Amino acid sequence: MFQFINSYHIGMPMEVEVEHHLVNQFSDDMMRAGILFPFVRWCNPGNSQEKRAEHFNREKKYGYEKKYQEGIGRFYARLEANRPKTEKIFDEDNDNYKEKTYDFDELVADDLDIIEKYNNDLHRNQKKYPGKTRL
Repeated sequence: MFQFINSYHIGMPMEVEVEHHLVNQFSDDMMRAGILFPFVRWCNPGNSQEKRAEHFNREKKYGYEKKYQEGIGRFYARLEANRPKTEKIFDEDNDNYKEKTYDFDELVADDLDIIEKYNNDLHRNQKKYPGKTRL
């Protein structure tokens, strides 16, 4: 995150949102308000929906990845639309499915492409930020 911020000359964030179970060992020093960040917001444990970043993760995952990448999804997702498409092989066992395998470099390239598309798409609030991208 800090490399990204530095490379785009954005500046240090004023607030950080952290999960208690991930950084509680730093609560008395580094994660105390005023040390690294002027404001530190501690999210409730076990409630990932509370974090603001989760909304952006969901938009990337269920919007862009689903639209531009094949085979992306959660096999046990509640909604069938969020599950990956599977092709059944009808044979004597009748429980086989065709699974596409991916090379590591192909997966990394696909993910970097999706991140690029997500960041360079127009900002949602075009009235306030006309012509600007998310980045």
